[in-house]
Amino acid sequence: MQACKLASLLKEAERRRENLQSELSNQVLEVERSKADMEELLQHNTRLQQDSEEHQALKGAYNTLLNRCVCVHVRAGVPASAGSHQTAVSARHETVEAAS
Repeated sequence: MQACKLASLLKEAERRRENLQSELSNQVLEVERSKADMEELLQHNTRLQQDSEEHQALKGAYNTLLNRCVCVHVRAGVPASAGSHQTAVSARHETVEAAS
């Protein structure tokens, strides 16, 4: 009887160990997936940061060019009512060609 009880306890302990081992394996896989996801998010964040910096640089360059167009309008005496962006660009182009 004692041997049967010990055998039963041993089997239960082995089953519990197998369950815990399986659970541990699942948790290890989840940690590995989380690490991979985090790395991917960090890379994506880096790309977004670079895109943001490029956008700011382009916006600055655009504003600089737009200000030059406005200055050309003022020097050329172009009326403010004709101040659409396309008109400003055309006027700048004509002024540059005339100066050439």
